[in-house]
Amino acid sequence: MQIVYSRVSTATQSLLRQRHILTEAGLLMRTEGVAEGFRPADGVLLFENPATTSKIPALDRPAFGKIATKAHPGRCGGCSMKRRPEQRRSWR
Repeated sequence: MQIVYSRVSTATQSLLRQRHILTEAGLLMRTEGVAEGFRPADGVLLFENPATTSKIPALDRPAFGKIATKAHPGRCGGCSMKRRPEQRRSWR
């Protein structure tokens, strides 16, 4: 199993370039009839966070938090998803 994570920092950027590079590496496959045009290759888990600023801690990003859960099932006690709201950092 391979875990792939990609993100872009702003809403004006696209994940498309990263998807093309991941396709060349054999981690994504081109698909027909699907709006995005890509799917993970067999044995690959793909997680993406479009328009996600680096000011948001990794574990507070939805897709990155899912990676932590997949990588360490049942052991995501340190993930912000499990923290009480007062324990989360505020980046406002």
